[in-house]
Amino acid sequence: LAPVVVAVASPADSVAAFYGHAAAGRFDQAYGLWSDRMRATYSRQENLDERFDQTAGIAFEALYVVEQGSTTATVQANFVETYDGGSSRRFIGYWDLTLVAGRWLLGAPHY
Repeated sequence: LAPVVVAVASPADSVAAFYGHAAAGRFDQAYGLWSDRMRATYSRQENLDERFDQTAGIAFEALYVVEQGSTTATVQANFVETYDGGSSRRFIGYWDLTLVAGRWLLGAPHY
C-alpha cells in the first residue's frame, strides 16, 4: 500500500474559509478557525456574530500567503464586503495565523 499523505490546507485557505463561513452566517464554524489567542483577545459576539450579521457576501481582491514559517504565517486578504442593504466596503489588510494540530488558525487581524 502507498503511504497516505495528509495535506495541510494553506493559511490562505483558512482565511478564505473563515470569511466564507462568516458571510454565510455559519458563525460557529467561523469561530472554530480562531486560535486560542484570538479567542482571548476578541469577543466573539462583537467581532463575529454582530460584525457579520448584515453581510451578504465577501469577494476577495487579493488573497495570498505573504510569509510562512513552520508554525506561523501571514496572509494578505483584501476584500470587498457587501451588506444586506446593498452597500459595500473595501478592506485592505492581513492576518497572522498559527499552525495548531495541523490546522492553520487565525491569530490576529490587521485592518
